[in-house]
Amino acid sequence: MVTMKKCGERILFYSGKKLIVYNEDNIKTVDLPAPILKIQKQEENNKTKEDVDAIISCLSVSKDHKYIAVSTETKQVVIYNEYFEIIKNFTVPRIASNMCFTSNDSLIVADKTGDVFLYNMKDEILTPVLLLGHLSIVLDVALTDCGKYIITSDRDEKIRVSKFPNSYNIQSFCLGHEEFVLSVIIVQNKLISASGDGTVRFWDYLDGKQLSVINTNDYINEELVKNFKEEMGLQDAEVFALPITDMQCFSRENDIFIGISLFKYNKLLLFSLNPSLRINFCKHIYVGGSFSFYLSKDLLILTSTKILFFKLEGKNYREDAHKNISIDDVHDLRLKSDNNISLLYKKKFDNMEEYIERKRARLKLK
Repeated sequence: MVTMKKCGERILFYSGKKLIVYNEDNIKTVDLPAPILKIQKQEENNKTKEDVDAIISCLSVSKDHKYIAVSTETKQVVIYNEYFEIIKNFTVPRIASNMCFTSNDSLIVADKTGDVFLYNMKDEILTPVLLLGHLSIVLDVALTDCGKYIITSDRDEKIRVSKFPNSYNIQSFCLGHEEFVLSVIIVQNKLISASGDGTVRFWDYLDGKQLSVINTNDYINEELVKNFKEEMGLQDAEVFALPITDMQCFSRENDIFIGISLFKYNKLLLFSLNPSLRINFCKHIYVGGSFSFYLSKDLLILTSTKILFFKLEGKNYREDAHKNISIDDVHDLRLKSDNNISLLYKKKFDNMEEYIERKRARLKLK
């Protein structure tokens, strides 16, 4: 699935091995350096190895847009400057699941075994500092605007709020989601989280108190949920909603705008939240196929053939059709639904029948 990020006036797309930068009428592909681990193994064994695909696992942009960090499935992290010149190129202990920059441009890397490390970019030799660990894969990581807290979410429905950088001090847990927590975002000093349970929840993260919730089941066809439930039932997973695949937020004055995409759902859901925490449903935007999006004062939707532009007018986003652009040149971007999301669900196992059969066999031997 293609993921979109904004870096100043540029739009970044990444999917598979491709990192693409769009700037006005210019589209270019950024080549990733060869995987370090592959080169090391070649040197150690003194023979040619098969090519290792540098599949991009995640990407992060610093708040000042001066740095872009790209991680790959080969445990490699490449940090570029704003001109896409390589600043750092190093490996991490395990494949990164997500990353974020600190205010002083250090990089926080969460990995697929549940550990979160800090890398100081000012160091000539980058040495990882372990900040904290979860018992399951960390799916997202964010720093609060004040820089005093680091927030992590995992596959086991947990959101942990820890002090930063002394992250062994836990401030709170935000508990309430019933499936993996895919995304956490800080907006207007509120924590907003999105989950595989189909809900977006709003928190007072210092106290771990839930303030409000959006249940996407209330806005989509029940038949879609029923079909997905049956599909996942064949994989021994019990589900009650379409999982959220992406959630993004934009803050303007006192209002917060929220965009939500769902697994195998061809519409983008748009909501707004006012200061009294009242949730307003804005609209469905029908796309008609797989898509990715980026939400800011402008809404950008990437389809298989073009980028659609929407402009925020009052309390709603309206299409700015004359700005829509064709991206036929970018023909290898994969916009197919990310079926790997099903791997994040816990599977139900019934061990009783096997136990009873073994017990019967023992009784027969007696």
